[in-house]
Amino acid sequence: MRYGILFSEILLFSIGLNVFGTYIEGIYLFPLYLDSIGTIFSAMILGPHIGALVGLITNLITGIFISEENFLFAIVNVLIGITTGIMLHTKIINFKTIFLAAIVVSLISSILGNMVSIYFFGGITEGGVGHITQTIIALGQGIPTSAFAAGLYTNFADKILSFMAAFFIIYLFQDTLSIYDLKIED
Repeated sequence: MRYGILFSEILLFSIGLNVFGTYIEGIYLFPLYLDSIGTIFSAMILGPHIGALVGLITNLITGIFISEENFLFAIVNVLIGITTGIMLHTKIINFKTIFLAAIVVSLISSILGNMVSIYFFGGITEGGVGHITQTIIALGQGIPTSAFAAGLYTNFADKILSFMAAFFIIYLFQDTLSIYDLKIED
């Protein structure tokens, strides 16, 4: 019984965290995405399939209520959940593994996200990342180069922040989450 309730709580908390992050990014136009902390958190605890599900549901909700643009990036959030779950679920979680996973996930999400951005939006999306892309274009670079440079930079910063936030949440609630047999090292 407790396992099922905690599972539901993690799922809802993760989706809520992602939606809130997307909302905050949209209001303040941060040059970060902030839409995958919950995806990463759930994938670390519950595995790649649940992380992917959280990512998909997040982008469906934010696509309806915040920006239709988010529908197209659902595949990126799904892939973040799968990659994170494969790399960290049932593995030792420490700063070294978190950093390595953040690098891998940022590269994968940057490549896929930039392909979506260039194909559907000509490389310039809404929000803070689109502003960075436009700034690089104004400095004389082409659209594909600008989109990939802005995407790589912002994805790396975003994923480092997101993985550290997810690790911090797990660390804070490790007693409650102990039924999932997490292997956390300081």
